[in-house]
Amino acid sequence: MGYLEDYAKKKKTKENKSKNLNARVTPRLYNQFMKYIHELGLSVTESITIMIERELLGNSSESYQAEIEALKYEIAALKEKLSKAEEKIMVRNITENPTKQLGQSENPKKESSKSKRFRYPYKITEGKITIVPCPICEKWFDLKNFSRHAKEDHHATTQLIYENCPDMARKMYEKKMNEEDAR
Repeated sequence: MGYLEDYAKKKKTKENKSKNLNARVTPRLYNQFMKYIHELGLSVTESITIMIERELLGNSSESYQAEIEALKYEIAALKEKLSKAEEKIMVRNITENPTKQLGQSENPKKESSKSKRFRYPYKITEGKITIVPCPICEKWFDLKNFSRHAKEDHHATTQLIYENCPDMARKMYEKKMNEEDAR
């Protein structure tokens, strides 16, 4: 089924023709309901249709609940993985350089225009192209594009990436050098 087929208008047949449904409710309930569906951006017809469908398809709501519970479990697992990864980075930072916080330089007084520029520790020149490893996604990038890759894909500076993942960068560099030596 194509993407647009989900949004295609149904041809009107006798079964698809809509029917009117009239109901009397108290003014208080009416006002609460109207305010609620207005906040959700639904029309009266849409909201009542949804309620009727959910009531009549009782088993479907159970499957929705099961799906929601499965998604909650998956989200919790992903959050746990993320927190463990962040914890590893922080522990690595603290053990390698206890006075330095993530994203700060060792000497804040040197934050002037005289501060040293970060140099790529693991770069390989192949003809006119210089490539550098990305230790996070384990791919090689052109030196000219790596800063943009780091910023857009990892929301970090190149220096921060290499400081937080020095072992992986070194391993990628050594592997690439061994491959070139084998040629």
